[in-house]
Amino acid sequence: MEEGDPRVQMSRLFFERMQRELASLHSSLSPPERGEVDREVERITGKDCDDAARSLSKEEFKEVAEAAVRGVKQRAKRRTGRATMTAESLSRPMPDQAKEEADLRSGIFIVTL
Repeated sequence: MEEGDPRVQMSRLFFERMQRELASLHSSLSPPERGEVDREVERITGKDCDDAARSLSKEEFKEVAEAAVRGVKQRAKRRTGRATMTAESLSRPMPDQAKEEADLRSGIFIVTL
């Protein structure tokens, strides 16, 4: 995904306010995460992201932005954890019984004499 892709764009007003008021939080986001934060803010507030940026007080804006970023980062961490677990489980040898069952399901029969 590229920076101009609508899936990675954060609402301009929200983005600018976050950059001004919460610079360290803003700088911790990758372009794809910015688009996710935009959607998360809309989910939390029930408003369009820019409308939320216009109507929230400074404290409310901070709380919403932090909650949205936290949610996005936690989901990313869970996705990474699942991918690692899957890779680890695929690299482990199968127990004999599970291997035999998988061989039977696949139609592979090995006969040893």
